Amino acid sequence: MLEVTTIGLDIAKNVFHVHGADARGRGVFSKRLSRAKVLDFFAAQAPSAVAMEACGGAHHWSRELMALGHDVRLIPPAYVKARQSKGGSGSLSRSFPRRADNQNPCSCRRSRQTDQADADSGSVE
Repeated sequence: MLEVTTIGLDIAKNVFHVHGADARGRGVFSKRLSRAKVLDFFAAQAPSAVAMEACGGAHHWSRELMALGHDVRLIPPAYVKARQSKGGSGSLSRSFPRRADNQNPCSCRRSRQTDQADADSGSVE
């Protein structure tokens, strides 16, 4: 079996898309996961680099995945381009860079930083 070294995660409200690649950048798997099954899936994977688009929910998921031992890279949205899936169902899948190492990843906010940013903006009472 091919060893997965990089996993691309497209987060959404209910259904997440996960794409695994080996060291040469060849696709190993592509799956759809419900929100409830994401952590179980990543707990079963060997620690690897996980790339996801930096968005509002990405900081939460990056903290959860780092707790499982994965190296999470948040990719700026400018480097992540949406493309229409071949199925024509209207769902979008993300095309992640072949090697997340070459990008300038965003840093993951720890929960204290997120709480402070919310307090500064006045969104938390």
